[in-house]
Order: sequence, then structure tokens, then C-alpha cells
Amino acid sequence: MFKGVQSLESLIRSIHQLSSLFDHMDDGLVIADKKGEILYINRSGRNMIRDILEFQLKHRQDNTDSIDYHIDFLDSYIGESLTRQKTFKNEKVTVYRYQESYSLYLSTELIYSEADQLLGVWLTIKNHHRYQNDDTGDFSETFSALGQIAAGVAHEIRNPLTAVSGYLQLAVEELEGHHLQKKFKDIVLPELNHTLEILSDFINMSNPPAPSRKTTTIEDLLQQIIHKITKSCLNHNINLNLNIDSNIPPVRVDEGQMKQVLWQTARSGIDSMPYGGTLSIRAQYLNVVQYVLIQFEDTGLGLKKTDFQQSVISRIIENHGGNLQIDSIRGKGSCVSIYIPPFDESQHFS
Repeated sequence: MFKGVQSLESLIRSIHQLSSLFDHMDDGLVIADKKGEILYINRSGRNMIRDILEFQLKHRQDNTDSIDYHIDFLDSYIGESLTRQKTFKNEKVTVYRYQESYSLYLSTELIYSEADQLLGVWLTIKNHHRYQNDDTGDFSETFSALGQIAAGVAHEIRNPLTAVSGYLQLAVEELEGHHLQKKFKDIVLPELNHTLEILSDFINMSNPPAPSRKTTTIEDLLQQIIHKITKSCLNHNINLNLNIDSNIPPVRVDEGQMKQVLWQTARSGIDSMPYGGTLSIRAQYLNVVQYVLIQFEDTGLGLKKTDFQQSVISRIIENHGGNLQIDSIRGKGSCVSIYIPPFDESQHFS
């Protein structure tokens, strides 16, 4: 699920700017708006659809610009994803002609705006040969590579913006008494700094650095993000239950990274409940095994265990000496358990 997109137009503009990357992907990529109109297809997607048409019609379609890409199976998956706000994962689509068949595998992700408004759908196509040669049967490698590239782009954007922010702060001081000073100080600088924070969070989540640890409490970390979780639950008709035991010892963690872990875990549970439900967050200390336990339990459609195991969330928890456990029943809900070791003062020498 893609969240926080400014507009489909801006997303497609960004894709066009990286057209050499997307056109060299082995997987097909299709983007449609909320009405189901196809706005973008990369080169592999066009070729796969052309191959389907050639297989059905048994003649060559050399001019891909003349092809009507609204073929039945594509429209069906796009339409159902938008109408039911449902995503598909590696759905096999087979086209038959007499005794022959041609298969593709489709996955969809919904695209939402910053205000959680549905904008459209992102559909990925994998041909039968690539799917059979993919041990995991998913697109983790492709999106991992895209994530690394996006992190590099974000890094290149952040560097000049940091310089701009520095010069702008000097300019604000020079504008003492000028009518523009208030606008720069109250509007431009805060927005620029907010953008820098977003870029920094994205870079760190794409490739987290070694933890910069501080002593804090799980309660304090949860309180710092609870307003975001509460707002997201309200927007999705989800009840929120929060239960934090009072006897939890402090932990020594990278606060920024751990807040991202807690927020992203909560958001995964929220995203799994498109029709509403309940999200329960519990924190307690397990004295027997000497771990602080934070649990996120939802009544959603279920989470894919491998998605968490291969995610940055898992790497951050491991870097903190912790463990991650996912229990999920499709259609009934999930429970994500995060185990973090408590701060042991006897082992802290800094």
C-alpha cells in the first residue's frame, strides 16, 4: 500500500523522470486512477500485454501505440481492487486458446493521498517464467532495489535542501524589520525543516545506520507517536486500546529508529483493517525471560510473515538485540510481538 502520495500526476512525473529504471524492469508496471483509467504502463507491461494479444489473435502487433491496453483480465483486477479496496498477491491469470495456455501473475497495491483518500491502483505483472524461477514468489527483490534507488535519490535531494535551510536561516536574521521576515520564519523555514525530517526518516528506514542509543522507556516512545496512531485509527473507523504496565524497566535504544518501528507496525495493523476493527497495543515486562514485550494485535485480514521478516523493521529490532514474532490467521487478525532487552546498567560503560 502506497501512502502519503501528493497526487497521481506527481507520482507519474517522478516515474517518468526515472523512466530508464522503470522501463528496464523485468516486471510489468501499470498505474490506474480511481476510475480505472490506465495512466501509465512501463515497457515490460506493454510487451506482456502485446504478447497476450498476439497469443489470443495469433498475429503480430508491431505498433504497440495502437493497442487497447484495457483487456478484460487487467480491467477486472484493477476494478475489484478499487471497488473493494482489496489487494491481490501473485494471482495467476491464464489465457487459453484451443489446447494452449499463457500465464501471468498479478499483484496490486492501492495508492492513497496524504489525507488517506484513494487515488488509484499500482499493478505489477510477472510472467510465468520469472515467477517459476522466483523461490519466494513475491516482488521483494524488485521493491528492495527500488527502495535503495529511492533512498539514494532522497539523499541527493536532502543535501542541497540542508544548505538552503542554512542560508535561509541567515537570510531571516538579515531581514530584521522587513515584512517578509515573518513569512520566512513562520512558514517557509518550518515547512523546509519538516521536509528534511521526512527525507531523513525515509533514508534511515531504507538503510538504517547503527543505532545511536539513549536510555528511555517504551511508555515514553509510545506516547510520542500515539497521536499519529489515534488519528489514523479514527480515519479508518478503528477502535484503539492501549495498555502499558507500570513496572516496565527502561530500555537503551535509538529513539528515532524505535519510534519508526512502533509506528510502522501499528500502521501495518491499521492497513489490514480496511473495513474497521480494533487495534490493541500492549506493553509489559517478562521477568522470566527478561525482555520488554510490545504487542500489536488487530482484527484485520492478516499479515504476511515474510514481509516483516524481510523488512527494515526486523533489521532494526535485531540491531537492538531484540526479536520479532508474527502470528497471523488469514481473515481473523494478527499479533506482532516485539521483544526488546531491558537496559542493564551493569553492562553500560559509556
